[in-house]
Amino acid sequence: MIRRMYWIVISLLLLGFLMLFVFKHSQEKELFIYTDIAQKSFLLVERDDEIVIDLFINHNQTFYTELTYLSTSRLVDDTQEIPITVEEFRFMGSLEFDQIGSLFHYQVVITLDELFQDAFHLELQNTFLILEYDPRISLSLPIGSLDLRHPPVYEDAYLGIFHLYAIPSTWENCPSMSALVIGLEPKQQTPIEIHRINLGFQGDSFAFSQQILVYTPTEAVKSYPQRSDFSPIEEPILLTNQELYLFTEFEPFAVHRFYLSIDYSVHGIHKTLWIDDFIYYSIPIEGGCYERQLYRTLVSDFRS
Repeated sequence: MIRRMYWIVISLLLLGFLMLFVFKHSQEKELFIYTDIAQKSFLLVERDDEIVIDLFINHNQTFYTELTYLSTSRLVDDTQEIPITVEEFRFMGSLEFDQIGSLFHYQVVITLDELFQDAFHLELQNTFLILEYDPRISLSLPIGSLDLRHPPVYEDAYLGIFHLYAIPSTWENCPSMSALVIGLEPKQQTPIEIHRINLGFQGDSFAFSQQILVYTPTEAVKSYPQRSDFSPIEEPILLTNQELYLFTEFEPFAVHRFYLSIDYSVHGIHKTLWIDDFIYYSIPIEGGCYERQLYRTLVSDFRS
């Protein structure tokens, strides 16, 4: 009887160890990749300018972040398929999210060198980053909407920018912005007529007659001008031989990086000042804010 009980206890212990091993093994086989599906825009001036896509992964140093195994990659939406070059999987460290927990932060560094023969403007809705590996393994990661622009002329001979900052706000109790302040200065003694400020997002542009306020400093500005310093004007905004501040207001939305452009004219000839990617704030991991923008993809074929 004692011997039988002994073997029963041993069997139960072995069964428990086996179940623990199987459970732990199955947990290790789960690989989750989180991607940001908020709007993104990038101004690409040179052939090697980078598009950066953030990945947050619950395992570090996996097969999927090794450039050696990557064969092809592209961006796709419902109507377009854009070949891309992945230059690097850049490890940025680990982050502790309030709701998700600890994740490893990687950046997929992308270039569009095949498209840099002429100016282009690409708008992609519901975009997926497709990464294909050898042998016959593919990842399809949703990354939201993309606005990618390579302007025909980047250097501006007439108009310069000397100040750019945001008026802080909140979006669903998370950090955001409600307005932009842009300081402009003429490069020549030529009257410049300002027409419009554009954010690098699909469908978002702000006409000066409705949105742009103006502040002309009478002396050197020692601090950042605020909303109360600006006033509307009824005639076209004219920049002559002194600095000028523009204030454009909009509804807060989930964004932390975008390019801008300003439409203006000189002697009746239309021109555009391009303003490179404006990064408003870094990734806010506290309070669950950034997690609302993240989409989780379960990778069924786990490769460590």
